[in-house]
Amino acid sequence: MPSTESNSEDDTGDFFDGTLYNIALVCEAAHTDYNTALNMPCDLFQAHLKNAVVTKMMQSEQGRKQLQDYSRFNKTQPDIKKLDRIFGIEKIGGEK
Repeated sequence: MPSTESNSEDDTGDFFDGTLYNIALVCEAAHTDYNTALNMPCDLFQAHLKNAVVTKMMQSEQGRKQLQDYSRFNKTQPDIKKLDRIFGIEKIGGEK
């Protein structure tokens, strides 16, 4: 069984678990090969990666719920006045 402890001399596990997986997702989403994905401009690579992640999330009920939450959180503006009434500066030791 692989160790969960980080080895400071050789942390290749994180690289292989994250970076190569992301490249594979981009290759699949963009219908391209590994070298082409690596040579993409950063913004294009990120766009393909975002599409791939959203597509994967849409495949499960939990993923769809998370996407709905993210969407709602990004569209909702906080009620600053209400937050100030509840958690006002004076209540946390600051000056108003």
